[in-house]
Amino acid sequence: MVSVDNDRLLQMLTRLQLTAIREQLDSLLDEAARRELNFREALAFLCEAQVAHKDQRRIRMGTSIAKFPFVRTLDTFDFEAQPSLDPKQLRELATCRWVANGDSVLLLGPPGVGKDPLGGGLGARGDPVRILDFVHHRHGFDDEPL
Repeated sequence: MVSVDNDRLLQMLTRLQLTAIREQLDSLLDEAARRELNFREALAFLCEAQVAHKDQRRIRMGTSIAKFPFVRTLDTFDFEAQPSLDPKQLRELATCRWVANGDSVLLLGPPGVGKDPLGGGLGARGDPVRILDFVHHRHGFDDEPL
């Protein structure tokens, strides 16, 4: 059996940019052993942790780049305060199929009706970098003609 120096392993994980695995290596390996995973299952478990980490990082970075003024989820949106909105239609928009199809969504309405929370909520559900222009935040935007 080949003995692997822990420092060497950490260096390889760093070089391969597997930061989530590197940062959580001991706990991930302990969890894999606790679950009695075979090598292939353990490798998949480690990869899942890395992919989840990268997805969370991508969403955080995209949200920052998109400059959403705040991030809310659609789960917390008060539909009773805006009864003209169709929750079913918003759940469909939240799947972000429109992004994959190259379509656009434009939220129109006077100030104070909830466009920003909806835009931020939809952006947080999808890929905020790809939804960069989804919500425009300029002073007086609502008063300008399209």
